[in-house]
Amino acid sequence: MLNLSSLLNKFKNKINVHPHEEGPKDNRREVGMPIEPQEPVKDEFPNEEQSQKPAPLSSHLEKRLKIVIEHTVNPLYLELGAGVKDLYSADLDKSLDAFDKVNSLLEKTVDAILADADELILESLSEYPQGQEPFYFHVANVCIISAVIGQGAGYERASLIELITAAFLHDIGMKHDKALQDSGVYSEKDFESVKKHPVIAAEILAAFRKRLGQKVIEAVLQEHERVDGSGYPMGLKDGQINEYAQIIGLADMYEACMHKRPYRAKYTSLESIKIILKNKKIFSARLVKILIEKFGIFPIGTLVRLNTKEVGVVISANQNAPARPVVNIISDSYGKELKQPKIMNLAEASVNYIDDCVKEHV
Repeated sequence: MLNLSSLLNKFKNKINVHPHEEGPKDNRREVGMPIEPQEPVKDEFPNEEQSQKPAPLSSHLEKRLKIVIEHTVNPLYLELGAGVKDLYSADLDKSLDAFDKVNSLLEKTVDAILADADELILESLSEYPQGQEPFYFHVANVCIISAVIGQGAGYERASLIELITAAFLHDIGMKHDKALQDSGVYSEKDFESVKKHPVIAAEILAAFRKRLGQKVIEAVLQEHERVDGSGYPMGLKDGQINEYAQIIGLADMYEACMHKRPYRAKYTSLESIKIILKNKKIFSARLVKILIEKFGIFPIGTLVRLNTKEVGVVISANQNAPARPVVNIISDSYGKELKQPKIMNLAEASVNYIDDCVKEHV
């Protein structure tokens, strides 16, 4: 039987009696986030009222329930993070085969996403593995998120491998600067230096042009460009920007929002989507739509509070109704733990809807 008690205990200390409380403010700049510091938009997604019709626990949902409840770190995810560390730490001038060594790893990752992306999606949005360097797993997460968006955009396997290769290399311009890797937030002076890292990356990768291809190197160079021309290093606009770069830039920002930093708490998934929508002019509307469809407004593993005061965890997204995922209720309206799974498909339900995400204490 699935251990619902362990799932409830896992999340008990995360329930925040102030669900709208935000982390500490900081006026420095963060790579991957908008140029100006942003606050989550306050307007709420509309609530819907329909008649309740609980969904049966199908084999598909049983599998997703197990992915969340029995979650242990996926070995492929750990391998991906280790691969980033190995490559970023290598002396590439003396190791011309360094990129060839990661090809099979990236192919395995793409194949896993094509088969069933949910496990790796859960990893990419969970806390960084304990005892590991966050910078390398940030890069691994951007790889996964980028590939899932690419899948939603209709990319075939070969294109997904190109895309994930560019995502894997997108921060290699920081490989020689440990301070940039560790901080993630910079003074105005430091930020000017940070803006050079895409150019440094392109210079590093130029020696491997035949192995990587021009499209991959171009994506790494352009990852911080934005469709309204506000990005860097060249201030390119819309059609001038490689689509791989646009996907990686969006994935980079989403990943940054979904993880805590030393100076702030992580944003909830709802807050993260609102930040992206508030800055919709800097990203392709089509790619933002795909991000929301593939991950949902409340991705798998998200702890949520319903309008009934029940608390549940999202076990599956509904692409046609991203605000209405499938939820496993773990405590009732009075906070009492449920002994058996209570699965509610909000796309088919009810007067029931998600009122808010349950925020973690910092």
